[in-house]
Amino acid sequence: MIKYGLIWPDGSDPLQIELEMIRNGGRLTIRGVSYGLGLFEHFKAAETLCWPEDDHHRWSDLILSNILHNRITVVMGSRDSAKTRTTSKWALIDYWSQPNDTLILMTSTDSRGLQMRVYGDIKSLHDRARQRFPWLAGNVVDSKYGIFSDDVTDGDNVRDMRRGIIGIPCLSSQGEYMGMALKNFAGIKQRRRRLVGDELQFIPREYLKVLDSLDKGDFRAAFLGNPIADNGKALDEVSEPKEGWGSLGEVTKTRTWENKYNGVTVNLVGIDSPNFDAPTLNHYDYMVDQSDVDRVSKRPGGRDSIEWWSQIMGVRKSGAISNKVLTPAEIEQYGGFENTVWIADDTVKVYAIDAGFGGDPCVRTWLKFGREVGGQDVIEFQDQKVIPILLSSKLTAEEQIANYVKLDCQNLGITAANVFFDAGMYATLAVQLARAMGSEVNAVNFGGTATQRPVSNDAFIWDESRQDRRLKTCYEAYSKFVTELWFSVRLAAQCRQLRKFPRQAAEEFGRRQWEYVSNDRYELETKDDYKLRYGGESPNNADSLAIGVDGARQRGFQIKAMNVASAAQNDDDFFEKESREWSDAITSKLLVHS
Repeated sequence: MIKYGLIWPDGSDPLQIELEMIRNGGRLTIRGVSYGLGLFEHFKAAETLCWPEDDHHRWSDLILSNILHNRITVVMGSRDSAKTRTTSKWALIDYWSQPNDTLILMTSTDSRGLQMRVYGDIKSLHDRARQRFPWLAGNVVDSKYGIFSDDVTDGDNVRDMRRGIIGIPCLSSQGEYMGMALKNFAGIKQRRRRLVGDELQFIPREYLKVLDSLDKGDFRAAFLGNPIADNGKALDEVSEPKEGWGSLGEVTKTRTWENKYNGVTVNLVGIDSPNFDAPTLNHYDYMVDQSDVDRVSKRPGGRDSIEWWSQIMGVRKSGAISNKVLTPAEIEQYGGFENTVWIADDTVKVYAIDAGFGGDPCVRTWLKFGREVGGQDVIEFQDQKVIPILLSSKLTAEEQIANYVKLDCQNLGITAANVFFDAGMYATLAVQLARAMGSEVNAVNFGGTATQRPVSNDAFIWDESRQDRRLKTCYEAYSKFVTELWFSVRLAAQCRQLRKFPRQAAEEFGRRQWEYVSNDRYELETKDDYKLRYGGESPNNADSLAIGVDGARQRGFQIKAMNVASAAQNDDDFFEKESREWSDAITSKLLVHS
């Protein structure tokens, strides 16, 4: 058979032909005549054979071309820009072309980041291609985050880790940099060495020292991430233009430039994605489109916010970080201080209690929610008060709080089932509240992980496993449950669903800072850090309010933008389960302490 002007044995596998052309640099020269289409075309042809259902577009072509023709390539840009997927395909085809001479190190934040991002992508692509071409090299070993060329037989349990693809987490579960983990692998000698660094916007600059040992001989590196202003991390360092950041001017279109590491930086600008091209308008479900632009631009801060510049534009905007959770000005902008005109007197009342130990005041909040004139579901906050705890009393602090809450709820007409309190408080308070009011009271665990309920009814992500868009879960958006609590208040404010916001709580929301951590999740600063910056003052009013909003959600309130389908069933199922578990836990405590 003849292909590319060359004669191949009859029955030759088409993928084997492409890999042979790649092994020869994309062209074969015989008797002075050059055959072949070049590396770029042969890589694309191999990718199409392995994953025929996947797209090629101008962004994937731009990424692939630069990785093939540059020793170091930085790909930064908006979310949903196919950075990781395109780079993973290059890495696999490159490995399959010479599996016994190739070592590819893939790094991400923590082990969870590896599984969700670059290693998870590599593994999925490897499995799909092997279904079509079982002879392709590589044995998946999840325990080592790797795909290795060597197989392990009954008589030989030694696998050469110098041949294959290895995933390496660079951050511990506490966010500390684990440089030695990468350096140990970087010391492995192999003829062909590749480095894929994902989510470099969260990795310290020290990471780049690994190039001192890897950047020799046959070497390629691809560094990926979403720029977060001038945050001083590895992505900010490796992507900088040779002439400095000030040389670029305003970046509004996808472009490339030479960087200070003698490589090329590719900047994929979200508002310039292929979804805005006339021939492919809104064609790619997994990429930034007009609905993403509209949604983020309408939120507080709009096109001046860090979310806009990092997630939608994908551009390094110096000084763009506005890392306060929710400012009083934003609350006022979205009607948070206004009064409510209810459609009917069928509101639901919720009572919330924050900590009253360790010297902090015990703040109680009560609120009601229902539908206002105009059709929007809203929460209206009532007064916040400090529950008095008297040192001279013969009663314990827990007994005093429980007695106060019982009488207060009787006067307000609030049932025990609608009382919520910080589960981080002493377990004895749960017992005292349950004794005073019944086991229906609800604990809210600030120290837990974020939940699987939807962030809101208008926050979507692309799910690669389902090949579809779905609502983003709080677990995917927030690093901890306390962050979910505070940011749920923020989202409700953005959706114009909060009324009569207490001023002291508003000030505390406007002071507390957040940052992006691995997998583009929000993380709230610790209470200790907050107190250190504000002379020991604790954000108890804001915590109490956040507990109240979570209690409202557990009782049916939905955070939703108007005219957008909700995710009510997800919330209902989640809250029913949580409520049942907490009720059982409190009942068990009563049996122990009675």
